[in-house]
Amino acid sequence: MFLRSQNLLFKAHSQGLADGFINSGVGLISALVDSIDTETTVLEYGSVSSKFLRLLFINSVYKRAVGVLLSEDVTSIQDERWFTTKNWPGSFIAESQMQCLSEQVDLAFSNEVFGLIPNLHDHAVKMLEVLKFGGCYYSLFGWHTDNPHLKRHHELRQKRNLPFFAYNLDEVAHAFHQVGFEVGVKRLQVPYFLMFDPTITERRFGNVKTMVSCMEDHCIIFSLRKRGIL
Repeated sequence: MFLRSQNLLFKAHSQGLADGFINSGVGLISALVDSIDTETTVLEYGSVSSKFLRLLFINSVYKRAVGVLLSEDVTSIQDERWFTTKNWPGSFIAESQMQCLSEQVDLAFSNEVFGLIPNLHDHAVKMLEVLKFGGCYYSLFGWHTDNPHLKRHHELRQKRNLPFFAYNLDEVAHAFHQVGFEVGVKRLQVPYFLMFDPTITERRFGNVKTMVSCMEDHCIIFSLRKRGIL
């Protein structure tokens, strides 16, 4: 059973999850057409800070979760104590360990990972293999070449010597469709105010107008469903 967006936002605030992440996290959960219950297994690809898996667990208790850490995730998982005290049914693994998962998952998630991936076809195949038939991979993608504000994001990653691979929305859709996914797309529905921070907003977006445009006009959710029957 899902919480309404307002209730989820309130719970997220009360547990210290109210930051720039909140709109993408709650917006992604609100877009789900799949139910999550105590029999559902989930995976997050690119689990940098663990916040999304926390938010998902607050929203609806699942059976088991796996957080996949990418090579650039040099920091340790945040709030490790939270997972211990909440009897969280999950674990974190390196990307190289994905092929060793003991069973496939019902649902997978990611947030802004496509720009970190040098080969979308290989990523699509990898995600196809970890999902059960009929399972769905929900991925949020805002920093694509159809976003006119992409240049700033690219420059920020270059300054940090981080990789960046530029794709448009059609390239993503084709990559997943070609390997056996049913592909759906929609805009992210921003559930909360976009919070202004004079340091973060200006560094990441340049100004408030660009922040609103990036989040409301260019953040796209992909629904990537593995063809078949559960």
